[in-house]
Amino acid sequence: MRERAYEEMGRYSASLQEFLKSGGTEEEAIKKAQAVVANKLKDPDSAKFRNVVIKQNYTRAKFICGQVNGKNSYGAYAGFSQFVSGISEATLESTNRHQRMKELEDTGLDWACN
Repeated sequence: MRERAYEEMGRYSASLQEFLKSGGTEEEAIKKAQAVVANKLKDPDSAKFRNVVIKQNYTRAKFICGQVNGKNSYGAYAGFSQFVSGISEATLESTNRHQRMKELEDTGLDWACN
């Protein structure tokens, strides 16, 4: 599971760096990432973002990291959760209640953004 997470993060970083090298701005990259993240929610139009930044981790890889809040199936906001994104893919913080599985599922997010 960890290997798959690191592979995903590699794709995210590569897509972001390629976008920036081709003349895209950081602001445009963040808007694209927010659209990708919003589309992962039950109600994409309800997405509220905060602390969205481009981060560079210790390997010098760059990622778009932040927090998103959206409405759940009951129409209530579920609370902010972390995400990591590239230009066309994103991973949201795991909602798994089993602590060990949550840690494994969040490996890539933690590596990229924390």
